[in-house]
Amino acid sequence: MSNHLNITLKHLNANDWQLYKTLRLQSLQQFPHYFSPSQDEIQFSPQDWQARLSNRHTANFALFNQKQAIGLTGIIKENLNPHSSTGILVASYIDINYQGQGLSNFFYQARIDWAKEQGLVELKIEHHQNNLACKHAHQKFGFQLLKTTHYIDSCGQEQTSEIYYLRLDQK
Repeated sequence: MSNHLNITLKHLNANDWQLYKTLRLQSLQQFPHYFSPSQDEIQFSPQDWQARLSNRHTANFALFNQKQAIGLTGIIKENLNPHSSTGILVASYIDINYQGQGLSNFFYQARIDWAKEQGLVELKIEHHQNNLACKHAHQKFGFQLLKTTHYIDSCGQEQTSEIYYLRLDQK
């Protein structure tokens, strides 16, 4: 499949809310064990989706193969604080048919560029401990393990996640 890829990335805005909604709900459906909705996103109104994309302290990007949307990722200033110097990388999703082809590189570069434009000095990212693809991608971009955390998921199961960080002033 990689011989036929024509990959582009788009920084989404409020007018892209339907695309954003579709990709976000698709990620939750395809990978419920990796993604946790921050709220009941299925119940969101168009205005809720637009508000997410209008927030100046976040950026969301859609990945395309030609005109087909195949992925989504985001970055937020920590706690949505406009004065934060830390960005949190969130919600990276690539359609299962396009995984394993190095396409996450587009996500990392777009989010790092946005973070630098915003004057952020540190990035953090978290993944489930058993998600080895994410772990390898984080490490490839220079992220270092900060800590391991344990929590109980929505099904009552104990889970372990790893939090990584990257200092942008050293990159």
